[in-house]
Amino acid sequence: MNTDYEDIRSLSPTEPKWFDENAVPRYCDFHPKEVADIYAREVCLLRIECQNCRHVFLVAMSWSIKDAAHKTPRLSDDIARNEIHYGDPPNINCCGGGPTMNSVPKAVLEFWSCETPHHWERVPQLEHEIDCGWDNDDSVLDEIAAGPWTDKEPKPVSPSERIALDFDKQFSQETVDKEPKL
Repeated sequence: MNTDYEDIRSLSPTEPKWFDENAVPRYCDFHPKEVADIYAREVCLLRIECQNCRHVFLVAMSWSIKDAAHKTPRLSDDIARNEIHYGDPPNINCCGGGPTMNSVPKAVLEFWSCETPHHWERVPQLEHEIDCGWDNDDSVLDEIAAGPWTDKEPKPVSPSERIALDFDKQFSQETVDKEPKL
């Protein structure tokens, strides 16, 4: 989950044009030199959606020599394998669950490479729509939610609801365990 950067967003009446790798709102036009990682060698601008409400965001991702040292795959390789993933969406309070949900990658809008410092080259061959295979078809979830369910037959829950219920159960038990005994 990302912070909402309300202190920054409240300074402008306009919406951010894009968000950087850390979900920080950016108000300038996108260019790879504007990303947070000054050592970046690959940068892309993605169109993503909030998994819950489908709010659209433009976000940047970068890959640098630091990532190479940690054996993190290059962005170009992730894109080629259709495995590019931003993580949690920027937190603009788009919906109740949005900040805690995942983001769904939809398109690589721009891809840039920099093999020579400060010389960015655009690579349009890596710019395309993304077919995210793990993002469920909402119509299937709507059918499940519609029922029909009886009192004897419990309504199934989605994986994200199950995680939330498990967390609530664990948190409630921890709270009970920490209460002083009288």
